[in-house]
Amino acid sequence: MSADKNPIDDIYGDLPPPKSAEQIAKEREAEIILEKKKVAGKKRGSDVISNETKEEETKNKKKKKEPAWVQVLHIIRKHKDSRRPASWRNPKVTDTKEEATEALKKIRNQILAAPRLEVAFRKIAKEESDCGSAKKEGDLGKFRRGKMQKAFENASFALEVGELSDIISTDSGMHIILRLR
Repeated sequence: MSADKNPIDDIYGDLPPPKSAEQIAKEREAEIILEKKKVAGKKRGSDVISNETKEEETKNKKKKKEPAWVQVLHIIRKHKDSRRPASWRNPKVTDTKEEATEALKKIRNQILAAPRLEVAFRKIAKEESDCGSAKKEGDLGKFRRGKMQKAFENASFALEVGELSDIISTDSGMHIILRLR
């Protein structure tokens, strides 16, 4: 080893450099989608991956009997244009909608990169959510249709159990949702 080379620089030796949380999250999300397609194909009696279009997938979800209630965890990031731009974390929220969205993208990637989604979601919700439900790890309990803002409610009912939503926008702020039941 040369005198000017730092031994820490060679910590990985011949191994490839470690992946970022974002890379891990993207790979995991791709694996989950692939697995869902494989399962969907097998349910129809085929080992071939389903080639359903998004429209067909949406129609099939609507055909399924909708539950009377759902239970979700959520993380909200408020922004300055939110219905009430204040939270337990920040008495005066000054973030833009774009900044709130970017923060949630990073949080979502952290959750997807974790080995156990629900455990990671609960831990992060407790520290990062702008909702009072942060004290309950983001748990909103069970709710029926008509109890939440429409976009939030529609997203919650559309998710499969154990599925993590994309970022959802409501008058209250920007959300990510994990359906429990």
